[in-house]
Amino acid sequence: MQVKKIKSSELFVTAEFNDSAWIKAICDKRPEVWVTEDKIVAGHFGSFFGAMTLRSEDYLEGANPRPYVHDLYHLHELRHVETLEYDASWDWLRWSKNAIDSEFAASLHSECEVYYYLRDLREKTFDHPIWNDRFAHEYVIAVQDRDERDREANIRQLMAHIAKARERTMNKPKFDDFLELQVENYQKQNITWCSIWEQPVGYGPYAKWPAFAVVNEHMEKLVKGRVTDKEHMDWIGRMHPSIHLAMHHQSERSSNPHPYHVPFVLQAVEFEKVYKRSNEVYGNYKLSTKGARDGNYPVLEEGE
Repeated sequence: MQVKKIKSSELFVTAEFNDSAWIKAICDKRPEVWVTEDKIVAGHFGSFFGAMTLRSEDYLEGANPRPYVHDLYHLHELRHVETLEYDASWDWLRWSKNAIDSEFAASLHSECEVYYYLRDLREKTFDHPIWNDRFAHEYVIAVQDRDERDREANIRQLMAHIAKARERTMNKPKFDDFLELQVENYQKQNITWCSIWEQPVGYGPYAKWPAFAVVNEHMEKLVKGRVTDKEHMDWIGRMHPSIHLAMHHQSERSSNPHPYHVPFVLQAVEFEKVYKRSNEVYGNYKLSTKGARDGNYPVLEEGE
């Protein structure tokens, strides 16, 4: 995996994001970010270890480009870069709390708050309901016929209300509300991710170290300017397994035919299974299902 540093403003491709003063203020807080253009294992959280995955191929190419979802994804990751903290003295419990809090902040940012500052965005993102839609009426009340100062204050008040609603949803979703069950599932997925990163790296000089602790030690130095850009790029390279080892772990844990030559390969492979299963059960594709489905699904003949 190759990493490089870019301006955070380069993450966005749509005029709505690039022309937004709100987005500009976010980018000003973190003017540069470490990114990779390499393909990465599904769900592998590169932003955590200084290698945000650019997903232009996923969202901008093919028969169904989704530039606004592309920008939402990168906004989400940028919020992670802003809110993730690193401290080599932390144990797993303290570290996991910050990781879970970061996901909560990033989700509110990219799934809720963005729609209140980029006011025409919602109709351009998803053609199905999202959890935040249920607050649309409250948003209209908060901003209609208001001057800019009142509008800003009301949006902050609305976001505090939404944050409490999100907490309630994560802890006690309504049993017949699929969108709430999605939110609860994301939270459970986050806890599973943290548990996977408590496991040892499994190879190399840090073989017996918990993976989260290896990242914490290095990223604390990077954030505080104690390692150079080249040292970070070299560290990313050292955290790759050998091709032989990558293919061994792939054959042991995954049916993916391509070798996993990525940093922290054991964590990547283990979480990929969780990520894919989560999408099968709670994926947004279910919300758009109205008619015949493509794919290899069994079709029963009459009489079976």
